Order: sequence, then structure tokens, then C-alpha cells
Amino acid sequence: MEPITEHHLMLFLIQFALLLGLCKIAGYIFEKLKQSSVTAELLVGIVLGPAILGKLAPGVQAYLFPDDVVQRSMLEALAWFGNFFLLMETGLEINFSRVWQQRGDAIKLSAVDLILPIILCFIPIYFLPERYLADPSQRVLFALFIAAIMTISALPVAIRGLRDLNILKTDVGFLILSALTINDIAGWVIFTIILGLFAHGSL
Repeated sequence: MEPITEHHLMLFLIQFALLLGLCKIAGYIFEKLKQSSVTAELLVGIVLGPAILGKLAPGVQAYLFPDDVVQRSMLEALAWFGNFFLLMETGLEINFSRVWQQRGDAIKLSAVDLILPIILCFIPIYFLPERYLADPSQRVLFALFIAAIMTISALPVAIRGLRDLNILKTDVGFLILSALTINDIAGWVIFTIILGLFAHGSL
């Protein structure tokens, strides 16, 4: 990897200021509309990405977010730090005795949240026409792969949503958080197993 230059640092500060400023403004507007600010932050990411800004002003988008390994790594590192501190703060605030009291309901909710996406995704993917499949002989594995991806939730996003709605520390918030945690663990286990099957090329 090439060394970090002054240009990298300057552009990183511009990216940080732009993202933080737009997210704060959009979040404030959404809070006034009684909506979670995390929705606004996701929309800011979409607007600044290749889907919108990249189409309307490709030169501006390419300058602000260049396809540069160093620049991209700096922004990704900042995002990972943000996720880490969000999860750590949430862990410090959770009353685990209340979570344990809801373990039965959390397991049931997690089971539904795990099984339903697998069924709803596996069936249509399995019956896709062969022209959409790179290897029709791996139809079952491909359907399982997509279904497994859909079972994994975005836990940091869910935490932000619960926090913004002021229900993170309620019984409902603890139940949702517990179910999502169980669901993510199970989902990643399933995903890892399917990746192993892909590597061996058999079910």
C-alpha cells in the first residue's frame, strides 16, 4: 500500500466534514418528522454514492470518493471505529438480567426471523431460470447462499434505530436486541457452513 500523503489527509478531512455535516442536517430534519435519524444517514450515503451523485456529477463524486486504496481504507477505518464504539456503549448500557429474563421470547423471535427469510429467499432463487445462474448444477448452493445472506441483520443500524426511537432500554428494545444478536450468530454460522460447501463444490 502506498504511503499516506497530505492530499490523502486533506481529502479525508473533507470527507469527514461533509458526511458529518450532511448527516447532522438530515438527521435533524428526520427527527422533526418523528423519524429515526439513522434513516437520514443511510439516505445521505446513497445520495453521495455512485447511484445518485455519481450519475448527476461523476467528476465531483470521483474527486470526493476516489477509487484509491489508501483513501478508501481511511474512511473504512473511521466507520469501523464508529461501529465499535456504538456497540461498546450499547453493551455498557444493557441490563443483562432483563435480557436473560426474556431469553425464551428472544429465541422464538430469532427463530422466526431466521427461518422466514430463508424460506422466502430460497424458493424464488431456486426456481430462477438457468440463464441467470453461472453454474446451474450449483442451484441449491446458490439459493442457500443468498438465503443465508438475508438472515444476517445489520445490528449497528438496528441499535441506532432503537436508540433514536428511545426504546433501546425498554423491554421491547431488549427483546429486539437479544433476538437480533442470536439471529446474527446463527446466521453467520449458517453462512460459514455454506461458504465451506461452496469451496468443496458440493452440498
